[in-house]
Amino acid sequence: MDKAKRARAMQLLSKTKQIMGDSGGVIIQSNTETNDQSEIIALLTEQNAMLLALLNKDSNVYLDTTKVNKKLDENKRKSNTGKDRGQGRINFA
Repeated sequence: MDKAKRARAMQLLSKTKQIMGDSGGVIIQSNTETNDQSEIIALLTEQNAMLLALLNKDSNVYLDTTKVNKKLDENKRKSNTGKDRGQGRINFA
């Protein structure tokens, strides 16, 4: 990068930090941590296990051992059929 552009970029970063209320002296901090990513891999594995558990969960709603979703779907279908007939649309299926 050109020296003039670099100096201008550093000025803009400094001004941005002042606006945001950050009074620290370091503008850009390099990554000094080691590249050991075993903790990240363990956390991602745990997250994937939780997401799979959610995916395999029974999402049906039951009320007194009756599946409520099925009743709601039937009522919605009947309501939509009535609306369709009122608007002149007929489904023969």
